[in-house]
Amino acid sequence: MRCDLHVHSIASGMCDTPGLTRICKESYNQPSHVYERCKRLGMSIVTLTDHDSIEAAEALANARTSS
Repeated sequence: MRCDLHVHSIASGMCDTPGLTRICKESYNQPSHVYERCKRLGMSIVTLTDHDSIEAAEALANARTSS
């Protein structure tokens, strides 16, 4: 079994790491693209661990149930 238990998507919002000189997003990737890439890399389990949001996981769940 292969998995990465710390993956972000655009649902994480802005990065607030102290010491950074510029504001940036935590991730610029759509949830579906993150999922597809992880699966292509051989991940058995894909989990999105966005900060303060389950929006990406909900989007993936909704896409799965509507297909």
